Amino acid sequence: MKKVTVRVPATSANCGPGFDTLGLACTLYNETTYEITDRKGFQLEVTGEGSEYLKPFGRNLAFASFLRIWNKITDNERIGLKVTMINRIPMSRGLGSSSSAIVAGLYAANALCDDYYTKEELLDVATDIEGHPDNVAPALFGGFTISCMEKGKAHS
Repeated sequence: MKKVTVRVPATSANCGPGFDTLGLACTLYNETTYEITDRKGFQLEVTGEGSEYLKPFGRNLAFASFLRIWNKITDNERIGLKVTMINRIPMSRGLGSSSSAIVAGLYAANALCDDYYTKEELLDVATDIEGHPDNVAPALFGGFTISCMEKGKAHS
């Protein structure tokens, strides 16, 4: 497989008294397609939220999270990567747009590498990137999640 499309929900975290533990997946989604190409380097097409300022480079969360998993599994195999995003989740509005980008990248790289990691293992990587699991857990698992950290490992 050289191409995968991932649909990731918006999220709401810090629900009620569950600060940094409770998260909820919403019914608003970003769709991102990752395609390995023969053309080296990164290509990015964005429709919707952030289209005017998201750029194709390693600090972009959609690319960085993809490469985090890809590089671990393939031992830094150099590839061309085209990412096409349809962004519906508003950015910087508390709906987990960054978590959506992180989960999309991790999930896509994992899918292109025959699902090497479990969702629980992806949660650990997503939490490491995001800093806490309250938004990435519902983006990865869907529904209503309760998350915590124990000895540096995320649980949901």
